[in-house]
Amino acid sequence: RYQLIRDNGFKCVSRNYSGPQEGVITAFAQLYADATAKGLKLTGESRQLASTDNVIGGKTVKLELQLGVQ
Repeated sequence: RYQLIRDNGFKCVSRNYSGPQEGVITAFAQLYADATAKGLKLTGESRQLASTDNVIGGKTVKLELQLGVQ
């Protein structure tokens, strides 16, 4: 169901997020706003890297949010 892709060329800005699942969208929006305010040119790509501490059905998620930049 999932495919492993190794991408050594992915340039990004990132931010760690730990909180409720519902807050991920807001955290991505804030990362986007911060990156554009600094004048970075975004590629439209994004990724979420999950921590091994995440538990299925848990109330808190731990992610590294990444936005692609040129």
